[in-house]
Amino acid sequence: MGPVFFTLAAAAAAAPSPACPAVAPAYHAATTCGAGVSGVVRIPAVRKGLNNQRMRIVQDAVIAALLGAAVELPSFLRTRRRCGYRAGCYQDYEGTVPFDAVYDRERVVEGLRRAGVCVVDTRSEGRAPELAGALWPTTASQLGPGGDVARRYDLRGGVWSLGGEEDCCTKLVVDTRRSLDLLTSVNAAFSSARRIRRAAHEVSRRLAAATGRAKEHAAVAIHWRADEDFVRSAHGLDARAYARAACTALAGVARGRSSLKTLDVFVLGEADRARIRAIDADLRKHRSCPRFSLHAKATLGNVDEALASGPDGGDDVKGQVDFELGLRAAVFVGTQFSSFSALVALARRAEGRDSLMLDVDVADRLGLIFALTFPHDARRRTDAALSRLCRDVVAAHAAFGAGLAACLPPPRAGSSLAVHSFGHCEDCSHLMPSVCLDLDKADARHAAFVESTQIQAVVSRGFRRISCARVVQVVAERGVHRNPTTGEIYVVEDITDTGELRSSLRASLRAKLGNTPGDGARDGECSGSLSFSSINPPLDAPAAAGGRRCTLAVVTALFGSIDSLEHLKTLEPKHARLLEFENRLGAASCWIALVDFAAARRIAAMHGARRCHSVDHGPWRVVRVPKALQPFATAAQNTRIPKMLAHRFVPNARYLLYFDAKLHPSTLEWTWRLLHDELLARGSAWTSPRHPARGTPHEEARCVHLLGLASDAALSQLRAYAAAGLPRDAPLAEGEWHLRDLYRNESSALGCAWFDEYRRWGHRRDQLAFPYASWTLRGPDEQEATATSAVFLAEADAGAQFAHITRSRRYERSRKNSALCALASRRHGDEVMAYIRRGGDRPSVFSRARGVAGIAAGLACALLVRSRKRARRSMQ
Repeated sequence: MGPVFFTLAAAAAAAPSPACPAVAPAYHAATTCGAGVSGVVRIPAVRKGLNNQRMRIVQDAVIAALLGAAVELPSFLRTRRRCGYRAGCYQDYEGTVPFDAVYDRERVVEGLRRAGVCVVDTRSEGRAPELAGALWPTTASQLGPGGDVARRYDLRGGVWSLGGEEDCCTKLVVDTRRSLDLLTSVNAAFSSARRIRRAAHEVSRRLAAATGRAKEHAAVAIHWRADEDFVRSAHGLDARAYARAACTALAGVARGRSSLKTLDVFVLGEADRARIRAIDADLRKHRSCPRFSLHAKATLGNVDEALASGPDGGDDVKGQVDFELGLRAAVFVGTQFSSFSALVALARRAEGRDSLMLDVDVADRLGLIFALTFPHDARRRTDAALSRLCRDVVAAHAAFGAGLAACLPPPRAGSSLAVHSFGHCEDCSHLMPSVCLDLDKADARHAAFVESTQIQAVVSRGFRRISCARVVQVVAERGVHRNPTTGEIYVVEDITDTGELRSSLRASLRAKLGNTPGDGARDGECSGSLSFSSINPPLDAPAAAGGRRCTLAVVTALFGSIDSLEHLKTLEPKHARLLEFENRLGAASCWIALVDFAAARRIAAMHGARRCHSVDHGPWRVVRVPKALQPFATAAQNTRIPKMLAHRFVPNARYLLYFDAKLHPSTLEWTWRLLHDELLARGSAWTSPRHPARGTPHEEARCVHLLGLASDAALSQLRAYAAAGLPRDAPLAEGEWHLRDLYRNESSALGCAWFDEYRRWGHRRDQLAFPYASWTLRGPDEQEATATSAVFLAEADAGAQFAHITRSRRYERSRKNSALCALASRRHGDEVMAYIRRGGDRPSVFSRARGVAGIAAGLACALLVRSRKRARRSMQ
């Protein structure tokens, strides 16, 4: 299901390739259908049989009516030609016929109007984009006013699709009385074309003459589907059980017509005389069968043969004659796993007539699924049956559980475990003097449990680093443990079940989302000559985000060729779990990856969409940033624009999570937990994590200067900040990720101030500018950050579920040399400030580093020479 992307004005003239994502055509249905109708659902011709297509059309029309939208009917329908029900060709639906060749359009439009569905003709070209993030099937109760889908999607002013040509056939669970009535009346609105009705009338007349009945419609009609396309395919039909069920059903009909010595049975379905004889033989093998006489179109003269040929003909067109005969029959015996029988029975129900279904199903329980989603039986129409319909559908097919998550009972409360490493006992000994002693006194049973269930997880995932301050809290609750194999020290932390998280998030969002935006600073011009007008529509607007009302915008930036997104094989299952979580939550996130030309070309080539300016990659909408928003000389510097000015890219979302492309979340739904724990619970406008290794921007400036990651401008920058009054102990934030409340003006003001400071100094280390920018925004009475500050610095391990995936070689070398940043003295603050004031002595430091490396190389050579000498002596 592909989200919608914005297009660049400069590329409007370029002809997109077929693989490029579609843009929603504009159409205001209210001008045709009235003020209460907004948006259009365009229904495609599904690559399935005619009745599967009808199922899709009916359900899409019902969904549109529940969402308050109009529908655009397909202009053509799919059909097979000269196939019958042979397994080798029953999926060949390349043939097409006009819609009017199968249905009477005028009658259909009028019937839909009476049912409450407005039909329009948008005359717009191109493929209508699909609603993003919606899992099918969904329940009717979620589609109504105030439902989760209605809150998350906005169809106004656009033409949308509820799925592609391959998406069939169960999309809706009618768990409300209104939706059930809509489904019944919409299906009944599809009247066959006049030529099909005439052929059905002629068959009925001939059948009456052949049976000697006074009435044309007195015969019993049975839809026979023990054909090879069901027997030899994955459906795995048991043909013998099918024939036995047919005899049982016909015997029940015969008992109700005891005055008839022989039951006249008309066989619906494409069957020639030889096939009719074979069906007759199969039925007579079972003693339960009554006395019967089989009839079919082939035995009466194929009056509908002309419907199978020509540009307006096909197997499915001719099969519509059987549909009409099933509607007219006095008694209809259907096959529950056939879309034909399900729709005939539903249409008969609209006229107040019952149907009888054979008591046999296929291996994939398709009959039960159709019976639940197209309920024609009065027993399935009670309020009690409707209330449990959602759970019954999931029980029939467990894969539906993702889309129907919101109507299922919440899972039982529980917890999962996260394993953290803090290296050695001495690392935190100043906070926990007895931590090593506690290891020897650990409860044996608890240690055994940890060994059996957690060591494997540690080996497969690796330890997550944790701060000593957090270790103190966790150890107080869980204790501390040692891996008996490696001797490493770790703690095990409880993670609250997502059910509790959803409840807390719902309450927080309900309280927050009712608030209005701030005074406009969010959209103010804070970026000098940069213009964001080329981004139209905005990336998180419903028209550009698959109709979704985006609550949380997740943004990353990939410029150049260093970082990359996760592989689709990894992302797709993560995306499915995210959608399931959001279906239960009732809020949507939109994921936007902003890229330059080099990164866009790499990703587009992976998808075979070489001329596209945006690509759908799992949950990510990969969007190319225009040149006008890349003013710097290097890709690394240009990534800071999406990072600091992300609020200019997503003007509609309430919350924003930005993280660097070198980070990959272990689970996508975890981003909601981060939002809950580190922003909503704190009441802050902006949350960034503390730096895990250095405490102040002065330490960071010294470090990056020593390592050659920044020029002397970094020291000049901190000297200027000190002169302006920035405290020596101003806290340092890690710039890998941050959270924002976009309705708080402090959030936008901080992003703007951060960018202005970064641009002012001209080097790549954006972490040096952030503490000063946040400090200047504090009020005169707020000299330091507190728990109630607009800017909150979380613990360094708050983003523990981010995995560092890609690093440049230069960064890896710098990381190995990071020991040069360490200070031996505990009074290192004075040394840091002295280094900042005098401008540092980087050449001598690197000389010492080279000397240390030379000593290590010399020792290695000496050991090698010594080992060679020993080897020679042993050989002698």
